[in-house]
Amino acid sequence: MGGMTARLLDGRQLAATLKKDIHQAVEDMQARGLRRPGLAAILVGRDAASEIYVRNKRKSTEEVGMRSIHHGLDASTPERELLELRLQALPSPLAEEVCLLRLLRC
Repeated sequence: MGGMTARLLDGRQLAATLKKDIHQAVEDMQARGLRRPGLAAILVGRDAASEIYVRNKRKSTEEVGMRSIHHGLDASTPERELLELRLQALPSPLAEEVCLLRLLRC
């Protein structure tokens, strides 16, 4: 194992640097006349952990200057309706990515 040493990383500092770089990239895109990227989150049902996850994704997305779109649906939403919403959200001029969370009960 000759020569390799461990290096301790500061996760908070690394995250702050990445967010700053992404924010600058978003501003540069807009300055070039490109649209601001976005993330659409679709949360199906009520689950505390999933709600926290989506809330944190929305917060991080907004912190870097991106659009954040959220759809909260009832757990009884039929799969067909859910897939239609997902298809509508993806090609949207407001979002490049869709995060779909559906709690599965076993």
